[in-house]
Amino acid sequence: MKILLAAINAKYIHSNLAVYCLKAYAASKGYPVEIAEYTINQQPEEVLRDLYERNADVVAFSCYIWNIGFVKTVIRDYKKVRPHCEIWLGGPEVSYRGEALLKELPEVRGIMVGEGEETFAKLVSLYERLGKDRVYTGTEGKKSGSTTESVSHTSEEVQDKQEGVVWQEIPGIIVRQTNGAILTTKQALPLDFSRLPFPYGDGSVSVPEKEAVLLDSFENRIIYYESSRGCPFSCAYCLSSIDKRVRFRDMDLVKRELVFFLEKRVPQVKFIDRTFNVNGPRTMELLQFIKENDNGITNFHFEIAAELLTEEQTVLLNTLRPGLVQLEIGVQSTNEETLHAVCRKTELSVLKEKVAAVREKNNVHSHLDLIAGLPKENLASFKNSFNEVYRMRPHQLQLGFLKVLSGAPMEQMAGDNEIVYQSAPPYEVLSTRWLSFEDIILLKKVEELAEVYYNSGQFIYSMIYLQHFFETPFDFFEQLAFYYEEKKLLGMKISRNRRYEILLEFVKERLLLKTETELPVFGQILFYDFCLREKPKSRPSFGQCRQLDKQKLKEIYLSFGVKREEEGMHDIEEFSFDPVAAAEKGSVTGEACYILFSYETREAMYGQAKVKIVTVQP
Repeated sequence: MKILLAAINAKYIHSNLAVYCLKAYAASKGYPVEIAEYTINQQPEEVLRDLYERNADVVAFSCYIWNIGFVKTVIRDYKKVRPHCEIWLGGPEVSYRGEALLKELPEVRGIMVGEGEETFAKLVSLYERLGKDRVYTGTEGKKSGSTTESVSHTSEEVQDKQEGVVWQEIPGIIVRQTNGAILTTKQALPLDFSRLPFPYGDGSVSVPEKEAVLLDSFENRIIYYESSRGCPFSCAYCLSSIDKRVRFRDMDLVKRELVFFLEKRVPQVKFIDRTFNVNGPRTMELLQFIKENDNGITNFHFEIAAELLTEEQTVLLNTLRPGLVQLEIGVQSTNEETLHAVCRKTELSVLKEKVAAVREKNNVHSHLDLIAGLPKENLASFKNSFNEVYRMRPHQLQLGFLKVLSGAPMEQMAGDNEIVYQSAPPYEVLSTRWLSFEDIILLKKVEELAEVYYNSGQFIYSMIYLQHFFETPFDFFEQLAFYYEEKKLLGMKISRNRRYEILLEFVKERLLLKTETELPVFGQILFYDFCLREKPKSRPSFGQCRQLDKQKLKEIYLSFGVKREEEGMHDIEEFSFDPVAAAEKGSVTGEACYILFSYETREAMYGQAKVKIVTVQP
């Protein structure tokens, strides 16, 4: 009996923690299963071909809003070429509308609902037990190329009754019976989270060595990890609000598993805990442990509620190696009416204070989230939310759009709030009582340019400088969006160098910085941003600084202590002023200087070159 877990990820760098958890738990019960991972960027026929060649008896697909359309395409064709294969679905996208999906997809035998480890293990057990002599596949009879046969029954009535008894053994499934009737079994009970095996197989739990996942297969990919399940909050747009019980993995076990990642020198471990810092003492202990065991390489990503941070925790965070930790903080809106409407309890003054405390030393990467399309937030209100969050100066500002997920409370609230959303995944908002589709289109344009010019970290000081010429941050991105639209540049693939040129053109045409001082000031700040990312191979059109001759460069390199053989990893440029200070002030400040850009050792927050400045002698 060959059973396969199939994951179709959004990108190659992603991995699917769910299928590895299911595999590890089944293996701990003595049932070996295989995993196949693909991406939505592959052609469906390529995935179909690989699945066919694996020739599994049972295939279970992990389903999310980003892959369900792809999964449907694949299984419809797969069932044509492997008609005797049993197909199962699981995951958040299918857990809350299982019966409707079974009616839509006759190719699917059943759906695993909710937490899947125990359900899947029992499903595998059933197939293994019946499959030694007879695989239960309804009335299809003997399988092509197999020695197994279907269950024999004296009559259809007895067959249906016996089948129901068989499926009732497995909690947490919705299954199609032979007569077409759909059976829903009892809900699966939550598991003791500390008894679940480590999905990456470090020997701390009883996972057979041959079934352990080798981290070598995760090279250049993100490692996902969870130390808790559940969330105590009730945010209406989130599926996690359904289960308010928070289960924590045993602390000693978590520490052993983190050491495993550290010893393997994994680049990034992304915790998927819904609110990592919901338990203050536990959070403090884990942060302290991570600090004490820092290997100088591994980065840890946490999703937190900023307002729950204690002073002790923020003090500790400010002592960490730059880049050791990054925090994702959901703000969603600064409109208190909106937050109340979605059952989100946030004290905004406290949140701002905590974000500022974390940002103080600039050693912890902060990522703040906003959601457009929430109840009671119109365009003016959202602009205000954007401006307030932007002024907190996060390293990234994620402008997201409401997704009305099946099973989330927002699904029931949509009618009263006149929330219109896409019929197909990802069920994204199209309009609300307060926000028109035209408003959504504008916000999509702003989102695109905020990603390019803010979240990329490639235009840091240019963005700081230009804010002095606009009433609000949103006004800047809105005007830039209008410019991109006018030039038919939105949605286009544009090179990095060209992005700098377009920004300079926008400044020339729209800000009218045509005096003898203002435009060259911005040009030098823009060039400084460029040099922070990479050494100029040739002089870009926006390089507003005077190019130094070879002899002068040699002298300055020597003054900086850079050896001849090291020059390739460095760059020296002459600036008429201090570009960082000028960006912050909005005008020229500081004396002319030489700046050394070192690309050998980069800073952790944005991967920028490290810089040294020396004043030009008159």
